[in-house]
Amino acid sequence: MRARFVTTGLLALNPRAFGQEYDLKSSGGPKPFEEVGSIAVIHITGPLEQHPSWCWQDYETIEAQAKAAFASSCRAVALCINSPGGSAAGCFELSRALRAMSLETKKPLGVFVDGMAASAAYAIACSATAGIHAPPTSTVASLAVYEAIIDETARDQAIGVQFVFVPSSGADLKLTGNPHVKPSDAQLAHTQGQVDLLTDYFYTLVEEMRGIPQEDIRALRGATLLASQGVDRGLVNSLCDWTQFVALLESYEGQPIMTTQASAQAKAKSEGDEKKSSPWDEALATILGESQSGGEYSPKAKRMLAALMEDEEPDGDEKKDEADAKTEGKEEEMKATAAASASGAQATAAASSNELTLARQVQELLAKDAKRDEDAKRAALLASRPDFSAHIVKSLAKAPMPVVEDACKNWPRVTATPAAAAAAATPGSIPGTTDGAMAGIRPEQQALLARMGTRGAKAASARVEGTNLVLEDMSPEAASKRLAELQAQGVHPMGVPYDMARIGQTEFKVAAK
Repeated sequence: MRARFVTTGLLALNPRAFGQEYDLKSSGGPKPFEEVGSIAVIHITGPLEQHPSWCWQDYETIEAQAKAAFASSCRAVALCINSPGGSAAGCFELSRALRAMSLETKKPLGVFVDGMAASAAYAIACSATAGIHAPPTSTVASLAVYEAIIDETARDQAIGVQFVFVPSSGADLKLTGNPHVKPSDAQLAHTQGQVDLLTDYFYTLVEEMRGIPQEDIRALRGATLLASQGVDRGLVNSLCDWTQFVALLESYEGQPIMTTQASAQAKAKSEGDEKKSSPWDEALATILGESQSGGEYSPKAKRMLAALMEDEEPDGDEKKDEADAKTEGKEEEMKATAAASASGAQATAAASSNELTLARQVQELLAKDAKRDEDAKRAALLASRPDFSAHIVKSLAKAPMPVVEDACKNWPRVTATPAAAAAAATPGSIPGTTDGAMAGIRPEQQALLARMGTRGAKAASARVEGTNLVLEDMSPEAASKRLAELQAQGVHPMGVPYDMARIGQTEFKVAAK
């Protein structure tokens, strides 16, 4: 059976999941978990509620299943997750409870993302002490909270129903979220405050469990990511399938897995938050910073450089006299070293600049080569269609190559008479006309004029309007007479049967009268 997931309250849920249909939870088996080798596997699927529900999984039941799994003889516990998340309330507490069980029993807890671990489901996944693992195409993250406020006031008005709620005096926020009360700015601001506060709880949990700085989490802006993208951001430990995951967890030994970034941050934090940087870091930053300027090192940088050369801890200005004493007699050596460092830094900067310039030049050359090849191909294609008129050629000269290829291959060809071929060989003119008199007139139209004996001034008066050939100086009577002559000679418009030409002549005469 399936049901639509529509709920209220603060949600740590993939927004696409709201209102979607999901399979109802199964009735369960004799055990709260599945045994796969030496691993106790707990399956977490579909939307999640805080308390027991007849249709969806809930955090209280998952915690009870985990207690049974950690108490079993299995050497490790796994969460197999395919969930868009759910209620924000309770998911962070569950994540910390699962982490505590793993550390207390010394049994590794691994997470396999079997499709999706988004929002609250990812918060639960953060409890893993043996890492989060997933196939590359699984979905993770969606690290944010929201509340769905349903406003039914427009529908109420449409059906002629009005709800009147009377809250306590001064308690204008009491009706926040009521679907029959249009939310006020104050109510929306109140809800926004709750959403933001709960989001802070969420980010604190991820930072605590995964060691990812909150600014990096906020930079995701609540987006969902593929697992392959999550690896780079520390959200996923490895990409693997289920068989590889089971093998990894069965052989897992050691401390809780964290990302490289998390490990470095945990180490820095253990050394003391108040110690932002060591003297070595300060010395290196000072020396590298001044080396970029290309000038002479400052006295402080010289002292730090000397300390680094002597493998002693730099200490800035506190021991200036001792540092100055150590540099006595080594001034020339320090100058040489400083000059070499500055030169090396400048060379590195110059090399980087040269690389960028070279890369741009290569791109420009490649673009020019590609355009030259395209132009040559375009010219060859257009040359294969001498029947194309000048304005068609001009249009295709700017069209994308697929359009040009299709036109040259599939557009119908115009079969020209010898006169038309001669006219086409000299674009813009026909026998008896001046050069340029027929500019813009297609070869088949030039052929028609040639067959009609149009010469001189008459040809000069011909022009093209859209796809039509216009002869301004030919009267209806002259056109009818000439058409009759052509018909007597067995000539009729190209592609038009003789009867149609005759009917057209008759209609033309009627219109002329």
